[in-house]
Amino acid sequence: MIEETIFDYLNDNASVPWFAMRPPTTGDHTDPGTYGLFEKTNSTKTDHVVTSTFAFQSYAPTLLEAAQISAELRQLMEDLPNVTTEVSKAQLSGEYNFTNTADKQPRYQAVFTLVHFEDF
Repeated sequence: MIEETIFDYLNDNASVPWFAMRPPTTGDHTDPGTYGLFEKTNSTKTDHVVTSTFAFQSYAPTLLEAAQISAELRQLMEDLPNVTTEVSKAQLSGEYNFTNTADKQPRYQAVFTLVHFEDF
């Protein structure tokens, strides 16, 4: 599953933890403060080749730190086709300030289109 590949790759190589859903902020768990979230927003399939769009959100206490996490993510994602045979292309579609308007938490968002092979 491509989500597992991305999750493992980012958590093995990034300087901050990456999650597929926002970490809990209640009970024994606290918001890590500096982290990343990712989700698949679209997929199409032709034969056994899949094109998927992913949104990556970098959270940090300051906008500069969020931008730095996003810059690291860009480099990691651009390198992904070189370190796995599952992904043949990773292309940045856009990157921008995406500060949360509800809680004013600084964040950046990068959107990537990946070409990868279908899981069997």
